[in-house]
Order: sequence, then structure tokens, then C-alpha cells
Amino acid sequence: MNTDKPSDDVTILVGAEALITGDLKEINIGPGKRGWMEGWKTIDTSLTWTVQIPQADVFEICVLAFSPKGSRIELSVNGQTLTAKLDTYANRTTLGLAKLPAGDVILRIRSASDEPDIVFYSLEVIRPDVKKAMQERAISLRADTQWLIEAKYGLMFHWTSQTVPATGEPKSYAKAVEDFDVPRFVDMVEQCGAGAIIFTTSHGEWYFPGPILLIDKMIPGRTTSRDLIMELADALNARGIKLILYQNPGHDDPEWWRLTGYEKGDKTAYFDQWCKVVEAIGKHYGEKVAGWWFDDSFFCHYPYQAPWEQMLKSSRAGHPGRLVGVNSFTFPKATDFQDYFCGEIFVNEVAEVGERFLPEGGTGRFVGGPQNGLQAVITALFEMHSGWVHVAKDTPIAMPVMNAQELVNLINHCAARKNVPFFNLEIYQDATISPASFEVFQQAARALKRH
Repeated sequence: MNTDKPSDDVTILVGAEALITGDLKEINIGPGKRGWMEGWKTIDTSLTWTVQIPQADVFEICVLAFSPKGSRIELSVNGQTLTAKLDTYANRTTLGLAKLPAGDVILRIRSASDEPDIVFYSLEVIRPDVKKAMQERAISLRADTQWLIEAKYGLMFHWTSQTVPATGEPKSYAKAVEDFDVPRFVDMVEQCGAGAIIFTTSHGEWYFPGPILLIDKMIPGRTTSRDLIMELADALNARGIKLILYQNPGHDDPEWWRLTGYEKGDKTAYFDQWCKVVEAIGKHYGEKVAGWWFDDSFFCHYPYQAPWEQMLKSSRAGHPGRLVGVNSFTFPKATDFQDYFCGEIFVNEVAEVGERFLPEGGTGRFVGGPQNGLQAVITALFEMHSGWVHVAKDTPIAMPVMNAQELVNLINHCAARKNVPFFNLEIYQDATISPASFEVFQQAARALKRH
């Protein structure tokens, strides 16, 4: 792989695009996404990249990888060898500094342990002064997360074009948007005690429940005449509940994905269009939309030198205080140009996340580890054997994974660290949720005095 990258940014070298020796395989996580590498079981396994360095300089080199056995990893570059022991959890590990000449440079990663067990994602190459300047700019651009901490906990709803009713055939997306009962939905959210919600605008298929002209010009039929987001924002904000919008890049929607231009080698046009879309949405809703939760950016955007600073600024169009989170799944943060950790995990893992790097009585920002500096947020499934979206026809939503007292204990545990949990509740097409889950949250809200 040849990467022609100026030295005033970070160069990302993903394992899936290296020259591979050995039995390493990329984990297939779906179209449009670069997966991680598994199967690193022999010392002869290696990954090799060729990078064009525009000007000789000293560069810091990091890996995004981990090893359940704590294996050591070794980098050979320009006659230099850098080694480090990997953490047992996914982290960004600094290998060290290397002086690199101008021109083509070969970087080779291999194991420094006889019996390696390594999960590898990427190599990062950056000048130390550039890294420091980027981090300083990112910190200066961070928005105030105090309202999020005060929200204490929230709910997440994947109400999408693929959501089905409790029984019977689903309506068209446009008809479902037209029939969405906003007052009833907001009453339910308030009775659950949530201080904020994350509402999905696009997931498996790329639709938007509102009249955004730019999207209509790109692909007719994917927006709606009713501005459901505006109505939700107004009704929620009137009760002191903040609205965060979830957005997926749309890689599972072939028609939309083709229009984005993502499949072209040069991703410049794709990122320009991405910025224009979120700017159009942000300007339309202004301060009524308090945040963005961007899914799959780690797997779709991070591998391709994403212009994170510009993406952050575009996400703030219409509201300079809008919070931005870039979901990195269980991997380290993709960028410092964001405000909070999205924290996609299972609900039984919530209490464990961040305890090492998120002390009680702290600020709510991680003080080390893979998400260092970001506001702590957790996003977790709340119902047994559930998915994010209710797509199973004529099937009731599964039972909740915990009772009200267990939920209260969990919320209080998070609050002690200013860690904000969002619980994903499956939702039917008529915008109602499971009565069992509703009862658990009602009881918890009463115990927490959230009504």
C-alpha cells in the first residue's frame, strides 16, 4: 500500500490494507467498513506498508491493538526497531519515535513474542509537534457537557424505516412519520425520567424524518413533509429533555451509498458531502438539537484520513454548543475532535466501564485510557436478546434485563462518576415501547425522584 500524505496530519495505516504474511484475516463487519485483524498466532506473521514521506523528520508511531496474553509487538522501519507490550484491552499504544527520510519508507509490524495472540487494527504515524497542536485545538473546541451530566440518564430509540409494529404489516415510512403521536411519545419519555434521548434518523436504510431540501436533491423520497424532528425537539425541550440525533453513514443502503461516492478511492468528495448534509440538518434545527451520535465513523471514516476538525465544525452548524460523539465501538477513540464517548456496550457491562480511568467525584471526563479526555457516556441495550431496532414481525419486545432497583443502583453508580448511561429501548412502529420496560423505568424514576 502506498500512502501519499502530507506531514501536517496523522497517517492511518489499517491492517486490512497492508501486505500480509501469515494467516491473519480481516473480520467482516459489513459493507463500507474496515474490520480488525485476527488470527495472529505465529511469530512469522507480519503486516507491511509502504508510505511516502514528503520531508525527513521525526515521527511518533502508535498502534491500535490489544493482546489477551499481553504479547509484545515490534515495528521495523528505516533500520530502527521499536517494541512495546500491548494492553489486554483495545488501546492506543505508543511504540516510540522514529527518524524517517523523505521518499518511500517501509514499515513492518510483527510479534516480538514466541506465542503471540494479537488483535490488530491500525498503525498511526504523526509528527509529535503536529499531534500536540491537534490535541490543543481539539480541546479548545470542546463543548460544555454539564447539561448532559445533569440529565443523569437517557433513552435511545431506533425508530427507523425498518421498524415494524407489534402485529401486522408495517406502514410505509412516510405514513408512519405522519401518524407518529408526539405528545404520547414525549409523555412516555418524561414518565421514564430520562433527561435526554437519542433518536435515530438513519440506520440500515438512509431516511430522514423531516423536510431537508439538500437530501431531497440528492435522493428524492427519503425525507418527509412532516417535520417530525422539529416537533419532537419542541415538545421535549418544553419539558427540559434534550434531543440528540443518531446518524449512520448509510453503508447498508446500496442506493444511498452509491450516491455518497464513498466507493471511489479518493474520499474527498464523500467527506465534503457528509459535511454539507450535517450542516443542512444542523442549521435547520439550530439549538433545538443538542447533540449528534455518529455511528460507524470509526470503521468507515477513521481508516481514510477523515477531516475530523472540519467534520466537528460542520456538526455544530446552527448551534456552536452542540455535543458530538463519534462511536468507536470497543476500540479507542477515533479522534480528539469530539466531546463524548458513545460507549456502545451491553447493559451488564455498564458498571465496569471506565472505573480505572473514571474516578468517583471526578469531572466525568476520562483521565486516561482509550477514551482519555472525553466525557463518559454509555449506550446499552436494555432488553433481553434484543437488537437496536425492532424488526421481528408479530413478535413482542423482549423482557428487560433488570428490575427497577437494579436500574436505580446502576444509574447511581454511574452518577457518582458523572458517567451518563443511555438505555436503548426497542420501539414499535406506532412509537410505543414494551409495557414491562416502561414499568421498570417508571418505578426507577419514582425512586430517583425524576418525575
